[in-house]
Amino acid sequence: MTTTAARRSRRGVLAGMIGAPVAGAAGGNASARKREKPSKPAPGSTKPNIVIIQLDDMRAADWPTLRRTRRMLKGAAWFPNYVIGFPYCSPSRASLLTGKFAHNHMVVSMVQSACFEAWRQGKYDRIALGRVLQQAGYLTAAIGKYMNGYVVEEPPCEGWDRWVVTEAQAHFGQRVSVDGVVVKTPKETFTLGLLADYAKAFITSVPATEPLFLYFNPLEPHNPDTPDKRYRDRFLGAVLPAEPWFNESDVSDKPAFVSQIPPLTGTEIAEFAASNRARLQMLLSVDDAVSGLLRDLKAAGRLDNTNVFVVSDNGFMLGEHRLRAKHAPYTPSSVVPMLAWGPGFNPGTDRRLVSNVDIAPTCAELAGVEMPEADGFSLLGNRARDFVPMMRHAASSVTGAGRGLRSRELLYFELDTGEREYYDLTNDPFELNNLLPPGYTGDVWPAGLPGSLALHAQTAALGKCVGEQCSRRA
Repeated sequence: MTTTAARRSRRGVLAGMIGAPVAGAAGGNASARKREKPSKPAPGSTKPNIVIIQLDDMRAADWPTLRRTRRMLKGAAWFPNYVIGFPYCSPSRASLLTGKFAHNHMVVSMVQSACFEAWRQGKYDRIALGRVLQQAGYLTAAIGKYMNGYVVEEPPCEGWDRWVVTEAQAHFGQRVSVDGVVVKTPKETFTLGLLADYAKAFITSVPATEPLFLYFNPLEPHNPDTPDKRYRDRFLGAVLPAEPWFNESDVSDKPAFVSQIPPLTGTEIAEFAASNRARLQMLLSVDDAVSGLLRDLKAAGRLDNTNVFVVSDNGFMLGEHRLRAKHAPYTPSSVVPMLAWGPGFNPGTDRRLVSNVDIAPTCAELAGVEMPEADGFSLLGNRARDFVPMMRHAASSVTGAGRGLRSRELLYFELDTGEREYYDLTNDPFELNNLLPPGYTGDVWPAGLPGSLALHAQTAALGKCVGEQCSRRA
């Protein structure tokens, strides 16, 4: 086990090596940095390096924008059925770091400040992925967004040798905690370029004899819609996907929080389209930063022994079911495919039903250790699950609270209002026909629905599952 004194010593070494690049990073730009020529791998640790890149509110439809990233990670495993059980910022991030579903970690508040407070009070740093890999001998870095409600005056969380964490959701002029030292960047500084420079400095500073874990969290493409000036002339002709659930024509079968929304106006659709263009422009900066980090790993002789995960904390609805939101269990909010690349994964499409709780156990197995108290399982084997438990805790003005479950074939959700939703995703992938429409309260399933699955009982059981119970097969 790595001692506290040893961790402090390692952080001090990193600080000394990273100090010089940081001074010039305030005005830095990820794509403009000079790249080193690829070097031959140096003799080093046999443990694989691990890099998790978690975007903020990226939609499944946004994936093609990360063109260079996908080209550099050619041969990756593609997980189209990657489901976020609580599709909201902090609940999702807490699940990724702990391997716990939201009903077990309960970092679920809609109040920003309460999210980080719940994380601290739960003392999740002790069992989170950073600490687990640090104790396994990794040098660790958290760079970017961490948990909603974090303020830079707070001390760094445990488990991280390098802590470069932002405060507000802003793309320019951020306040950043660099190992507990508050750094305020100029208003014209694009935050992602700064974060990419810190990440590069971390990669190049870690001795070849030690494995590294980088948890890199861009703020993009979350609002506000303020892309880097270099890309504001791109995607000017982009339009929103014209799919059946966009501005859904008949929402009378949906719960009240949807059925009460009038059809989108032309003005609203234009606003959604403008937001979509800005999001795509911001993702070009993400593509710069991420492909740059991959080149940095290659230049350091590390890339061939690195496992890379590219995910989003949740999706986002831009007019689907007339909503502009996340939180809800609908597909555009809760399903964003994951890309996993490296020596632990085979190329191709893996259609298993997986979730963000599975990433930490996977990383732990790669490092040769176990993830304590996790509800998820490692993706390195052939394990699979039938359902992912879905949850919406505190009702907001946008979406309704409740519990449910999702499989590859169906979505079932019980709202606290008593309303229920059931979608046959095989025959109705756009969730247009709720088979349990408002007013249906009977205990007998309508003809043709799979009552044998006992979805209500499954929802109740998975809503309180712990550990192995959460991935049992029906």
